[in-house]
Amino acid sequence: MSQSLDARLRAIEIPVPSGLAARALAQAGRRAPRSLAGGKFRRRLVVSLALVTVLFGGNMTAAYFLPRYSEALAGAYLVGAISGPVLRAAGLANAQLTSANDTAVSAGHSLRLVAAYADTDRTIIFVEIDGQPLQVVSEAQPPTGALAIGDVQVSDQFGHQYAPVAGAHSVFDPIEVEPLVWPASAEGARLTIQVANIEPLSGPHQLIAGSWTLHVTLFQQTAERLPLPPSGSIAGTHYAFTAVHLSAALLQIHIRVSGDAANKLDQANASRPTDAAGQRARGEEIGRIMSGYFKATLIAPDGLIVSPRSWDAGDGWINATYPGVGPGTYHVLIGDPTVGVYDSTIVVPAS
Repeated sequence: MSQSLDARLRAIEIPVPSGLAARALAQAGRRAPRSLAGGKFRRRLVVSLALVTVLFGGNMTAAYFLPRYSEALAGAYLVGAISGPVLRAAGLANAQLTSANDTAVSAGHSLRLVAAYADTDRTIIFVEIDGQPLQVVSEAQPPTGALAIGDVQVSDQFGHQYAPVAGAHSVFDPIEVEPLVWPASAEGARLTIQVANIEPLSGPHQLIAGSWTLHVTLFQQTAERLPLPPSGSIAGTHYAFTAVHLSAALLQIHIRVSGDAANKLDQANASRPTDAAGQRARGEEIGRIMSGYFKATLIAPDGLIVSPRSWDAGDGWINATYPGVGPGTYHVLIGDPTVGVYDSTIVVPAS
């Protein structure tokens, strides 16, 4: 029912004069006067056909700009449309996905939006190309004929465009952009996804230009902020957690690194040897510093290592994400026995 109403609302051509969004927001925030309640409202409603038209038009406009204004647009959830391995790889194993079924065809290729997810850390959109099932494969050896989404723009009904967080690397990866912003984050977002081209992952690299436009209505969930572990040090290098977030089943850590190792890494990066031996020595020094002081290993409650989804370090920071995280006590280990180990504890509560 919600998808049918969603499609009907998008199909209605409503003139959008300047300032309409602001007026719709203001109107949605007002309480209805008591005189409009119950039978009095019904009696007044038949007074004028013009009044009926005004009320209907105003409500439809508010429903378009503010999806939460219409309870029929709450959105159903699904898991079965996307395989477990794909959800785990995206850190969405326990997430409530919003179902969708919007298809666009251009340049002889079909793009179908099947599901989406939004929380206060990220927005993820699952799109199939030419009916290929979403699955986890090696990017180094993509299947023959696999296609990737190239240039894509994501915007909401208020005109805000969302920058990519982790672009669609292949036909098997979701589109991931920054979290929704107000007012869409508060009242619901009608996202428009515009794809300008797709490209093959194997064979000759040749963009396939087209114009695919997809839509989905999303409501933002809240990513959990976990307590920060105590700061620690390895010799003269100091570590301080600045954020620990749990986005569905994806653990995100941000650690500030300062002191000896950070200074040495800056010096090594700034050096510019011109001879081969000097360049090799510089590379080895950077590798030693990164491995000994910037590599974060996550140990699960069962003692196994959790493979990172992403890892970015240097310039005074360690930023990493780990999928498939469930309740329990995790350890973040930095360093090695030759230089020392900083062991911090993160407790993921049961939902």
